[in-house]
Amino acid sequence: MEYVTFEEYKAAKNEILIGAWYEKTTSPCECGCELIVITYTTKKNGTFYETNDDGIIEFWSDKHPASRYYSSPSSNSRFLQKTYV
Repeated sequence: MEYVTFEEYKAAKNEILIGAWYEKTTSPCECGCELIVITYTTKKNGTFYETNDDGIIEFWSDKHPASRYYSSPSSNSRFLQKTYV
């Protein structure tokens, strides 16, 4: 797992969404858990995916398929103690 800063998360999302029309959809996670996958699909830049598990955002895109994680400072999650890479 790779942990990133908020700025890195926003930059990855902006790489797909800035300057492009997109369609936002939600769907259940394929693994059967209770998470919802939010998908932003563009014709120009590909697709950005994210889930939010109690303040822990997992995200990936067509341009960068390896998932990365951002944990908000206000989150009381098990990932709060991780060091950002």
